[in-house]
Amino acid sequence: MLAFILGNTLFYLLTGLGVIVQKKWGYWFLKLWLYMLFLAFPIGTVISYMFLRYIKKHEIKRYFG
Repeated sequence: MLAFILGNTLFYLLTGLGVIVQKKWGYWFLKLWLYMLFLAFPIGTVISYMFLRYIKKHEIKRYFG
């Protein structure tokens, strides 16, 4: 149980850090997190869908080097 909690915490920390410093791996972790959130029915699905659509529409990928 502790390993699961620490693993999730590390994943969230790395995702947040990667997004803040705008690294390509941060972008991919963010997309992975959104696809995992997509499985959290119903509210997670709505939030994830809206955010993924926003990322695609505004080409957010170009800001991550």
